[in-house]
Amino acid sequence: YWNRPGSDVNYSVGYTNQFRNVSYSLTATRQRNAGGDMSTLYYASVTIPFGRERPMTVSGNVSRDTLGRTRLQSTLSGSVGEDHALSYSVSANHASGTNSTTDGSANVTYRTRLAEVSASAGASTEFQQGSLGVRGALVAHRGGITFSQPVSETFAIVEAPGAAGARITNAAGVKVDGNGYAVVPYLTPYSLNTVALDPKGISMDVELKETSRQIAPRAGAVPLIRFATDTGRAALVQARQADGTPLPFGAAVHDETGKEVGVVGQASKIFARGLNDSGSLTVRWGADSGSICRIAYDLPVAKHHRQAPGIQTVTSMCRPDSTTADTQ
Repeated sequence: YWNRPGSDVNYSVGYTNQFRNVSYSLTATRQRNAGGDMSTLYYASVTIPFGRERPMTVSGNVSRDTLGRTRLQSTLSGSVGEDHALSYSVSANHASGTNSTTDGSANVTYRTRLAEVSASAGASTEFQQGSLGVRGALVAHRGGITFSQPVSETFAIVEAPGAAGARITNAAGVKVDGNGYAVVPYLTPYSLNTVALDPKGISMDVELKETSRQIAPRAGAVPLIRFATDTGRAALVQARQADGTPLPFGAAVHDETGKEVGVVGQASKIFARGLNDSGSLTVRWGADSGSICRIAYDLPVAKHHRQAPGIQTVTSMCRPDSTTADTQ
């Protein structure tokens, strides 16, 4: 040491291994300070994980030295909820020797689309403490203002028109808002980052043309990542030909403008997307005039465009001419 003569000397030997998914370690340390005082510290620890869908970890360690001081520590931590957005930790400690103390603490953090909310509490024989915290960010961009979890130096703005509720799979608790934007709060600069959307939970009237993008930003960059979407009413059409026979499997289905909106599936069912509230569909399975028919449809009016009701079912007859009747 620069401000006193002599030196401290430590010798340590340890063994670490894993049995299945349980990790453990043993360590012994011999210590001698500049004054010549000697002590030996023994340390043991174990970590046991539980669960897959709801991961939880229990860890504990114990240490004791030749001066008669013993310390025990144990921790339970894990995460729950969709995307493991809620994380928690509970710990307890006990020290015995010259001065015996016992203390414990607990904390929980919940990551939402709007912010990160946390709470903690701790107590011992000498003190008690607690805290509540909310951390977040407001990101202004050309599409408006988006609430976010705390952002790092490098983050991204996701644009997915109409895809409200789509989850960002690599950012816990982050979802696309009602304006079609989300903030990915952290990216690794100068590395290839994958940003992916999970369409579960979005309106059936919105189709994601792509669900994953890759980007390698510079440090401090805030890139705008666009995901192409296709918005339009979706319906399950149950139709048969005029003679009652099923429509040919795999036949193409087009709307009034000639755009393909679906194909005939099993049991003569058609899942079509991009429909108007009412209109007609053309089913074609050959080049001759006898291999075409038309289906009239009339969908219930959607109360909310962004959160339309579930898939509407339409039952109709596919007629060989433009006449459309008996539509339910």
